Amino acid sequence: MNILRPTRLVPFLALCGALALLGCDDDDDGGNGGTADAGMGGTPGAGGTPGMGGDPGAGGDPGAGGDPGMGGTPGMGGEPGMGGMGGEPMNGPDVSTVALLEAYLEGKPLLMAGEDIPTDPNGFNENVNFGQATQCYHRIEMTVQGGAFNLTTTTGVLEDAPEAGNVGTCDRDTAGVELMFQTTSYVIENLAGNAECFDITLTFMGFGQEGRGALSPDGSALWLEVFFKDQATGHRCADGGVGDQTVTLNGMPFMGDAVQVFQIGE
Repeated sequence: MNILRPTRLVPFLALCGALALLGCDDDDDGGNGGTADAGMGGTPGAGGTPGMGGDPGAGGDPGAGGDPGMGGTPGMGGEPGMGGMGGEPMNGPDVSTVALLEAYLEGKPLLMAGEDIPTDPNGFNENVNFGQATQCYHRIEMTVQGGAFNLTTTTGVLEDAPEAGNVGTCDRDTAGVELMFQTTSYVIENLAGNAECFDITLTFMGFGQEGRGALSPDGSALWLEVFFKDQATGHRCADGGVGDQTVTLNGMPFMGDAVQVFQIGE
């Protein structure tokens, strides 16, 4: 709609369409979205969604040291970690409103690859054979431009899982099929602090994704923890931060890692 590697949390988004080869049943209105037959929503077997891997870290808390004096130096406490979710931005951008966040992301290349890919994109394990709805990813490139999230998703190769439902090994290093997606609409709302958490809803042609996200304090990475529309509860900022174990997926507590991490370029 994933970039830094903070402490694992939990996904912007089980691809519906396998990433794109199967359609979905959602009734979201279509628009200028990507490939019509490449769904990203729905349950496994119905298609896939671009992964957005990684979790925001909890960040370090200030230590025991006191506040710096007028000319003094800080005490023994450290600054919040670069992957932390709290505290003031560390030489980072002002993204304290939705408009400022959108302006900051506009046109920048975002990339999720390698260790930034979560083990359970959209809540479904990358090592399970979901047919065309594979959650095994090689990389996802994304831009936010022209009022849309634009994604180029390259699947990985799932090994030793020949039949649907088999558990094998996702080879992230080997590129599989390339698919393209574009949102028909999106909503970012309920932004807290300096984009320490915000709710996000993505609508694609034939399916949707919803969840929560955050921007790293230094502005170098975007974290997205998303699930297919109407499959999850407890996945909004009111329930907890990105990666917190507050999510129920299809009626079961979700204990995996669905946080997609997109590294932000210039």
